[in-house]
Amino acid sequence: MRGGNGGKRWTRSDNRCTTCGCPRRPWLTPKEVAAALPWSARKVRRMLQLGLLPGRKIGTWLVSHQGLDRLMNAGGPKKDNAHD
Repeated sequence: MRGGNGGKRWTRSDNRCTTCGCPRRPWLTPKEVAAALPWSARKVRRMLQLGLLPGRKIGTWLVSHQGLDRLMNAGGPKKDNAHD
């Protein structure tokens, strides 16, 4: 067992990740990511399709919260081919 939150930094007051501001769940929808970051849901889906954002498609696209945190800690995507 990894200590409950898997090493993520969350605040108890709002149950949001302090790294990206998304709800604290392992997998997020593009809409949830877009609501927390200055990206549209369309841009999030495009970044997933191009492999610029970690996630998988299981009927719908899901974003890996852990992968999103790593990406944000590294300064965001290195190239932006996912224009709105």
